Amino acid sequence: MKKNGRDPDTMKYAASQFLHLVDDADRDHCLGIQKKHFEVMMGTHRGLDHLMESYLFGTLDDVHKRLDEYVKLGTQYLILNPITDEIDQLDLIKKHIVEKYKDA
Repeated sequence: MKKNGRDPDTMKYAASQFLHLVDDADRDHCLGIQKKHFEVMMGTHRGLDHLMESYLFGTLDDVHKRLDEYVKLGTQYLILNPITDEIDQLDLIKKHIVEKYKDA
């Protein structure tokens, strides 16, 4: 970066993630609901394992573990993209993610 005239200390680190939160501790139940919504938006050509590697999936604890990895890596901004237009997703994101990570 310095070779290109950029100060590394001024860099902002951001990531974007698609998600569909399910407020349930049953992982299989969460994955079933999430898979259905992701297939509507992204098609069926990718398996569940690939989707899980690429996006935020699983229980709220699973999602928090992935988000903790972003924080640990120094991510300063995280853009969360609900995969559906269900308005309650915004409430769930606020309750389970924004509140938890607002000072991270």
